[in-house]
Amino acid sequence: MALCSILLCASDASDEKEKAEYAYCRRLLKEMALALALGIPLMVYSFFAEEMTIVTWAIFWLWSIANIWLDGCRTLLIIGGFFRLASAWNVLHRAQQQQRLATTGLYVRMRHPQYVGFALIMFGFLLQWPTLLTLIMFPRLLVVYIRLAKREETQVIREFGDEYRRYRARTPAFIPKR
Repeated sequence: MALCSILLCASDASDEKEKAEYAYCRRLLKEMALALALGIPLMVYSFFAEEMTIVTWAIFWLWSIANIWLDGCRTLLIIGGFFRLASAWNVLHRAQQQQRLATTGLYVRMRHPQYVGFALIMFGFLLQWPTLLTLIMFPRLLVVYIRLAKREETQVIREFGDEYRRYRARTPAFIPKR
């Protein structure tokens, strides 16, 4: 709400001092966004801010509260992705040792849980350190993993034939079924 008032209500400012503070806060928000895009932690950036007014402290305080929530989300995504990845690889490894199709564990709900695990980990790290490079690389890596999954499916069809076709018909690729 405070951010909206800074961004939208600057024209309602009654005096020059208030207008200057709104302009400073808008500039500060732009600089914060640029700092995040370049990978500069906001705590480092905040030490070099020119002046801190009550409004700018409020922005940093609101950002800190949002960051606590984001930390929880990032951590859950990264840890959940690693658990999904480890669990999927365990099932896949056992199936490969027995020369059978992996259809147990997470493979009951989706055909590519290992790639979903990678995507969760990458998204968690994207939220952890959002830079221009990670923003560019995340969607590209998703495309690479989707193509890899399709390529693997053609190999598995050659190896398991109709058994895999039946499995593919009843099991979604990436979004788990209930």
